[in-house]
Amino acid sequence: MSTDDGKQVDMSIVVGVDRSPGSAVALEAAIALAVRMRASLHVLHVLSIDDTPTDPDGPGWEAATADTVRSEGDAVREVLASSALPDWSWHQHDWHGDPAATLVSLARQVHACMIVVGAHPRDVASRLHALVDGSVVRRLVEISPTPVLVVPRG
Repeated sequence: MSTDDGKQVDMSIVVGVDRSPGSAVALEAAIALAVRMRASLHVLHVLSIDDTPTDPDGPGWEAATADTVRSEGDAVREVLASSALPDWSWHQHDWHGDPAATLVSLARQVHACMIVVGAHPRDVASRLHALVDGSVVRRLVEISPTPVLVVPRG
């Protein structure tokens, strides 16, 4: 990839986003890093059941899910468009799958120098969820050959 003035961009950063407050902080940190490093930024939203606002067996589920994903994507594009990143330097991805494995897969595909994710709250519900399903951050750190930056919530 090259800039408008012909300079080659060799670095890429992958950032994972979802609807959590920690995700917004991670996106801002990834943007700041990409600007400083003159790196391209790949923003990945892994679709999950949390993205479905209604009962999957109910009427209108597909349309409601599509609306939710579209509005989340619009919010991310708005943040990216108002950032100091040039339009050519960021890419948005919506994939299905295991969040940790999907982040690693995209990082390999784009030869990312790092993966950025946000820390999730440590309240009782979050801890219980991590016990049952496992922490995405913990799993990501365990399986990723790419360095992982975990951004604490401000």
